[in-house]
Amino acid sequence: MRTESSEKSIERGVWAALITAVLLIAAAYLAQTISRRSKAGLDNGKLPVISQVSNFNLTNQLGQSIRLSDLLGKVWVADIIFTRCPGPCVQMTRAMSSVRKEFLNRDDIAWVSITADPEHDTPPVLKEYADKWVEPPKNWHFLTGPKPLVAKLSIDDLKLVVVEKDANQRMSEADLFLHSTKFVLLDRQGRLRGIYEGTEETGRKNLAIDLRLLMSEN
Repeated sequence: MRTESSEKSIERGVWAALITAVLLIAAAYLAQTISRRSKAGLDNGKLPVISQVSNFNLTNQLGQSIRLSDLLGKVWVADIIFTRCPGPCVQMTRAMSSVRKEFLNRDDIAWVSITADPEHDTPPVLKEYADKWVEPPKNWHFLTGPKPLVAKLSIDDLKLVVVEKDANQRMSEADLFLHSTKFVLLDRQGRLRGIYEGTEETGRKNLAIDLRLLMSEN
């Protein structure tokens, strides 16, 4: 019995190390890409264009269909969370709420939180979660939808890393994912322009600075 328990502990440790390595490699690659593009962006005094978000159709916590076209013309900030998260999600949502309070009078800014757990996080579940943070829920969309569509937006387009844990590697029932704690910033054309560490004060300050910069762009 002890041997079996020891083997499981080792296996979990290896699995966690592999997932951490994936996250670190992805983060390093993204940082290198941003650095290269930032140099080009500095030439014209603007934030670099990292990528273009493709069209999507997801559902927010009010049951409303949200497409890319609904966000065009707005500067928006996005992250990825899930309501059963035993880790940093509450901290991230609290941090985004804090940044958002600096811009409450702006109708041309949108805030987007995408669930990594769409099978559980239905619109009513997301509404219950959102109601704890957003008073009122104006311009902050908590998005869910078919898993492939959620993954395409969050991973492919927004460059947010999400790794789903295998069932036998979870430390608890809610230990479902390892995911980015980044906030991403997008312009009025739906282009990714910045990535920031949402759990660090410096990252949030830089986000607020760059958000104001994008708001001044034509």
